[in-house]
Amino acid sequence: MAATSRRSEAELVGCSPDQEGEIATLPACSLEELKEAFEVFCRVGNECAETDDYNAFADLFTEDCLYVEHFYGTMHGREAVRNWIVPLMREYPINEMVRYTNDWVYYDESNGRVLFCPRTHMSDPGDGSEHSEVNWSLVEYAGNGLWCMEEDIYNPEEWGTLVKNWLVAKKAAEASS
Repeated sequence: MAATSRRSEAELVGCSPDQEGEIATLPACSLEELKEAFEVFCRVGNECAETDDYNAFADLFTEDCLYVEHFYGTMHGREAVRNWIVPLMREYPINEMVRYTNDWVYYDESNGRVLFCPRTHMSDPGDGSEHSEVNWSLVEYAGNGLWCMEEDIYNPEEWGTLVKNWLVAKKAAEASS
């Protein structure tokens, strides 16, 4: 079933901040539409992780989206998101982040938002150990399968520890083989 738009194509302008810097609340959408769009969002994210190509992820956002990433900065617009995420996710060892699951998801259909706790899984470093870390993310749905805002909230130190521990395990596994 195709998702319906909460706004017409002419009105689909994303969630740009108003003059006071506040994000305008979007009209309500159905829970079914929000869940369908979020399922696509998650599926595309995993497909991107499998292929090391995050162009399709960037395509999930409106042309004038807002993406707040507390370590890398704030991006305005789909192409800014693309120019950041595509090369970043190809860098080693970041490209070893191979799949995403969600520890929990909260749907706020009255505001078109999804708050979730994604878990990023690293590849097997060669010893069968599992390495993953979580963050909180908030996305805002614009309709027509597009998202107009994402904010990722996490502790960069915890992510540094994840990568460090994965690298140590990989080095040990390579030394023992």
